Amino acid sequence: MKKYKKLLMVAPLACMLGTGVVTFPTASHADAAPVASVVNDSFGQGSTYSTENITQALFVRLRSGIEASPELRNKFKIADDERIQHEQNETIENGTKYPATNYGLRDQLSKVTASSTGTNITVNPTTVTEVEAGKIELLSYRNSTPITQKQFTTEKSMKRIDTVTATNQYGFKLGFESSTNFKVNALVAQAEQSFKASAEFNFSHTDTNTATNEETVTFKAQEVLAAPGGTTNYFTRVGKAKFSGSFQTDAALTDLKLKLPIVKKDNNQTVVHTEEVTLTSQDIYTIFKNTPYIPLPAYLSFDDNGKKVLVKNVTFSYTGEMGYNTSAQAEFIPFDQDKPKQTMSYEKYETKTQDKSL
Repeated sequence: MKKYKKLLMVAPLACMLGTGVVTFPTASHADAAPVASVVNDSFGQGSTYSTENITQALFVRLRSGIEASPELRNKFKIADDERIQHEQNETIENGTKYPATNYGLRDQLSKVTASSTGTNITVNPTTVTEVEAGKIELLSYRNSTPITQKQFTTEKSMKRIDTVTATNQYGFKLGFESSTNFKVNALVAQAEQSFKASAEFNFSHTDTNTATNEETVTFKAQEVLAAPGGTTNYFTRVGKAKFSGSFQTDAALTDLKLKLPIVKKDNNQTVVHTEEVTLTSQDIYTIFKNTPYIPLPAYLSFDDNGKKVLVKNVTFSYTGEMGYNTSAQAEFIPFDQDKPKQTMSYEKYETKTQDKSL
């Protein structure tokens, strides 16, 4: 639990949650990714990273890459006389019609996760919007005496829940390898002042695209001044900063969930068994390495030390909210109805009370 102890200062952030989202362009947006062309692209992998192109790069390698690996054959329980079923259209051979076989392999491959390889990322949002989230009443005191009184605010606590959801219009899933520390520095502009807000949070390896953080913030009782001749209300405003931006980093292909039908080598029609396996980044690396006759497209590279296939310079977009409270404020309502009500920072109120200028 974090406690906010000073009324005269901007309290520390309760929490901010942001999210990296892999934004691979579709094939129609291919010009947005400035990478070199693939010469003689007979495998149709394209020259830029996109959902379709990375799906194709996996599709042309998958069966051969798995079947050439004893470890992956074991994962899918493929016996020596078995293989992965080949998707094909309806065929006619020697007068015999064979129905089409289609188990949605391309659709499965399109759901591969691209995980940011950075473990410490600091970003500066390009858009920050302040949102008023209410206020916490700390004290209301009616001072009918001719002298300034000292009073104590009431200790109060509030529960702050911050939630962020990652969205990805291109269909690729968000991922962060292992544990990633993500720091956001934001400039929150207000009418009277601007201040910097920052927060750190941790992305762990997860399938969900929504993160929620809950925290209780306590405003401790503190001594304040109460001017004579009126009622003073003390409170602190609570706000949130909505922010968004993007950054670029390499991303590893990982967490590919596959459900593959296994058939005998001499019979592509009859499924012997079906296996469901989640391929790791090292498994995907093995598949690519087992198919060296297929050229690696320019938007991919090998991390041979980490045994990963990397997508180069992927743009991650993030959105989120960070909670904060402004400095404490005071509202003075004079008993003399001819005098106006005044609302100001507590610091200014304290000065006016001391020099009797309210």
